[in-house]
Amino acid sequence: TGDFECAGLVEIHSRTGEITPSVQYHVFKHFAPYVKRGAALLHCYTNKDLPSNITCVIFRNPDNSYVAVMSNSAVIPASVQFKLNGEYLRVLLRPKAIVTITF
Repeated sequence: TGDFECAGLVEIHSRTGEITPSVQYHVFKHFAPYVKRGAALLHCYTNKDLPSNITCVIFRNPDNSYVAVMSNSAVIPASVQFKLNGEYLRVLLRPKAIVTITF
């Protein structure tokens, strides 16, 4: 689900052989460096939990660090607020943006 269909991480032009990173590649870059082997998916917020333009996925790594990957599919800015251990963090999402935060 989301703004794109499943495909490969790169696109290869059949005539020129030119390699171009796909949208999936750029999304994968938000997960791969931060979500560690053995991480637990804590919650995948869907449109019923958040405004329809925002998607948010949260993981807890084995070292107890957290990773949140959020996207804003709208053409206007949006914000998401997190609460952890009684403290709040508000994240501004630019239009058509994907953001990764670790805490």
